[in-house]
Amino acid sequence: MYDIISGINDNFCNWRYTKGRRPSSANSRDKSMYDGWFTSFETKDNTNFQILIQVEDWDFVSLPNVYVKAPLPDYIQNLLPLAHFSIDKREYKGDWYYSVCYSLHDAYELKISDPLGVLGWVLDKTKIIIEALIKNKRHRSDEFLRELTPIWQSIASYHSSNLIKSNDAAVQSIHDLLLPVIYDLKQGWHLVPWIVKDGHIEANTLIIHIPSKQLAKIPSMPSVFIDVKSSKGIPLKYFLLWLKQWSHVAFRLIVSEIASNIERHRETTLYFPVCLVVDKQLLSLCIELENLKELVSGSASKHLKLANHSKLLSNSKVVFSSAVNLTPNFLFTRNLDNLEQPNLIGKNIALLGCGAIGGYLGLSLARLGAGASGGKLTLIDSDIFQEENIGRHALGKAYLHRMKASALKQEIAQQIPDLNIEVHNINACNRSILKNISNYDLIIDATAKIEASETINKFFFDSDGKTPPLIHSWIRGNGECVQALYNDKDTNYACRSCINKSGNSIREEYDALKGMTAARSFMACADFTPFAVSASMSAAALTIDMILDWLQGDVSPRYRTRYTEKWMGEKIESKDYAPSLECHICKIN
Repeated sequence: MYDIISGINDNFCNWRYTKGRRPSSANSRDKSMYDGWFTSFETKDNTNFQILIQVEDWDFVSLPNVYVKAPLPDYIQNLLPLAHFSIDKREYKGDWYYSVCYSLHDAYELKISDPLGVLGWVLDKTKIIIEALIKNKRHRSDEFLRELTPIWQSIASYHSSNLIKSNDAAVQSIHDLLLPVIYDLKQGWHLVPWIVKDGHIEANTLIIHIPSKQLAKIPSMPSVFIDVKSSKGIPLKYFLLWLKQWSHVAFRLIVSEIASNIERHRETTLYFPVCLVVDKQLLSLCIELENLKELVSGSASKHLKLANHSKLLSNSKVVFSSAVNLTPNFLFTRNLDNLEQPNLIGKNIALLGCGAIGGYLGLSLARLGAGASGGKLTLIDSDIFQEENIGRHALGKAYLHRMKASALKQEIAQQIPDLNIEVHNINACNRSILKNISNYDLIIDATAKIEASETINKFFFDSDGKTPPLIHSWIRGNGECVQALYNDKDTNYACRSCINKSGNSIREEYDALKGMTAARSFMACADFTPFAVSASMSAAALTIDMILDWLQGDVSPRYRTRYTEKWMGEKIESKDYAPSLECHICKIN
């Protein structure tokens, strides 16, 4: 390490070595000491910036941290809050610094064996970021909009930390409201009951859905938003003036609902939670109401007038908060939007079997949006979750001796709330279930038992009228491969009974493990086929891939096999197989 530090000192002659703790606000618990360097650079207009570069990880898995010394020149200070700059200043050896984000996470490739090169790259990136922000107004605006949520959350953290330190009980109570959880969003606006005490609603959260086109109209925030006087909340007057610039609708709704809220809960309400929803971004805040109550006397329709009540509006505070976005539009589209990949939002999906494969499938289907926004996920299984299931199931000991379908519903609800999930703790082959198959958009057979699959397959082909597609999923051998098959009555391809008939061997042309005999294990009055949990997960993954292809409108290949690397025997190709002439199901329909 000494050689590296000496090399940096020799090659960067205007860099000055320092060792100290991470720049932080007061009472930081991090006592670690890190290598760092003071340096500086000038922009094209001769503005000088004093820089601290600090290395916490010499393997550069985490990039060095960069800080810009305060105070900044006045014309730059007045631009704050800026994208890539921290909201609050951090202290380092008696001076104050702003943290600067100069690179996207995982968006860099560096030669980590060259520390000098890495540090030179860090400084160059910092210069480029700062130059662009202070010189290019359009770039500054674009970056602000792209970083709107992180900036909002930074101000929320700034407010939160100062509220916690406050000795004012009324002010501290606002902190309890700083984490609204938004489950679903309607267009327009609506009120959601938020605080309930002894069965009485003490406050409502006003949810305002602002059209995405308004996002481009949002101006940069005024510097008063992060002024030291706003450390425990922004003066309401300045917030409303900023909001009015880009959304008259939101401005009018908030002003109107403040008055209405005070009228409804005059004696108890201290604050009014609001959440602005703009293009999947949640901008959450609380408005302190105590100083506004005298503005509202009589009709709740009376509007607050900025000009007439400037002093009271200045004394009332707005506290930013961090909302948790659990809306379907965010949860289930975030990872698929750029891939132009549809999801399961709004669709009715039936999962037959909630065992080793079905447990992982149920959780994955939920993450694709099954049961959200008018859709429904139906879980069907008559088995009880036992000790011997834990080793290869998605569920754990908390669900022992519970019905698998009900337990899986509860686990999904704990991870992904507000989904429409229906449970039937009955056999997947029950005719009361199968006779309603036309109600679904897709049926998934995860029973992994040929007897059950054959019954489901027969009912599928015997049904009159339109039936949804059917996907079978199962594990072969002791997990040497997993398979999935897509069935559609309107096409002439192999069905599950083409592959093998119950009580019979798999037909040779469809056999993925030719010549292989699976090991069996016995316990009490039962036997089972042992396989690792990886087989359960692999089968679920293969099925999800097929579902994604179905959503895209191209399910080929319909018969898929995914082998482990350990299988050295003959392999079959994943493709669209023709039906067997000996099939007793599809060839007679």
